[in-house]
Amino acid sequence: MWLNRWVKAGRQAFDVKRWGGLATADPIAAGSFVTWGFDGARYRDSTAIVLTDIPTGRQRLWALWEKPLTADDKWEITEQQVLDSLDELHDTFSVWRGYYDPFYWTEAMRKAAGKYGDKVVVEWRTNRTLAAAWMARRYGEAISGGDVTRCKDDPLAEDFDRHIAAAGRETVNHWDDQGEQLFILAKIHPDRKFDVAMAAQLSWEARLDALKAGAQPDDGPTYF
Repeated sequence: MWLNRWVKAGRQAFDVKRWGGLATADPIAAGSFVTWGFDGARYRDSTAIVLTDIPTGRQRLWALWEKPLTADDKWEITEQQVLDSLDELHDTFSVWRGYYDPFYWTEAMRKAAGKYGDKVVVEWRTNRTLAAAWMARRYGEAISGGDVTRCKDDPLAEDFDRHIAAAGRETVNHWDDQGEQLFILAKIHPDRKFDVAMAAQLSWEARLDALKAGAQPDDGPTYF
């Protein structure tokens, strides 16, 4: 169900029933070693930042700006809102790296990279079809395998769930070595936003890269 309407499971990108069983009461504590993912549009839909705790794989929706369905074309998420949220995030946690989709936010993210370093704030373009399809596959496997969990008691937990449920699939002209067709995220319905799901994927991808690199938290902040 999505807003009391039936949704065919085959159209959804992820196993929503399985996602519902991954909730944990444990928060991501201040000072934890984390990655973040950032995705969204400035004037429409929504924009989100999702945290991933590197040691545990636990995720939390850190920030969400969402355009109301009744808002007019003047509605906008300001650059300062996003930068202030990232500042609070970096002040609260030990950040290894954040991956962001640059579209609509190039200048803001360059400012963030100027503050925290371009090895910390890293561009990850989601319009690269094959790379995005494999990212979706890896995140879907993390959900199915229970490698990712989520903080159920956070104020934005229901929004996280809603966006995961609203993420649809658009198959692409690529297959894995088992002959299964890959897909990228897409809208199920024009009014259903899924930017949190995309940000969660980016955050998870950064976490996988942290594990691959053997990353360890340093003793200082992520400022240069």
